[in-house]
Amino acid sequence: SADAYPALVRLPDEQRACATRYSAALGHDDWLAWNLSRERARDLMADRPPAGAPATSIPCPSGS
Repeated sequence: SADAYPALVRLPDEQRACATRYSAALGHDDWLAWNLSRERARDLMADRPPAGAPATSIPCPSGS
């Protein structure tokens, strides 16, 4: 959820990359679908993107 991003940006780079690997799905909203949490999440991730390898190349736990 976009509401979790303020906590996620404080994670170490590798963990943040796994936790935010689908952040591209946040996309950009039109004025009817605009959401403050998603907008703040986009700003936070733009300020502190994961360092190193792209998230798709990092082995992340599946959660199952």
